[in-house]
Amino acid sequence: MLNALGESRQLKEELFKDTAFIEDRDEVWISSRECLQRNLDGIKVESVGMLFARKKNKLEMTVNAVQLFCSTIKAIELTREESMKFIEGEPIATRLQDGEYIAGYGKSALDVGVVKQGPLKRRT
Repeated sequence: MLNALGESRQLKEELFKDTAFIEDRDEVWISSRECLQRNLDGIKVESVGMLFARKKNKLEMTVNAVQLFCSTIKAIELTREESMKFIEGEPIATRLQDGEYIAGYGKSALDVGVVKQGPLKRRT
């Protein structure tokens, strides 16, 4: 699962040592292994886990998952003003190469940003 997301997410494997991924149609949920060892007959996956990613054209982490699990060590550091614009979906001027980046402010990851021939934009 972690390999499918690529290095751009900077996911630390040790964060996931006691977790399990559950695939449900086009969604991927995450839960503790201990929780899944209990009798869960008749319980929906939403009751025991958190939506981690959605399968669209590729696997995309949810905003919650990015904020909880993505490292900001190599994130694109935004100013307060830039972070507000980024969250609102406005483009941020940059000289980055085309690709996907974790956008952060302070010590927090905000979401995945995409650079395609110009500015950094929050993924849609």
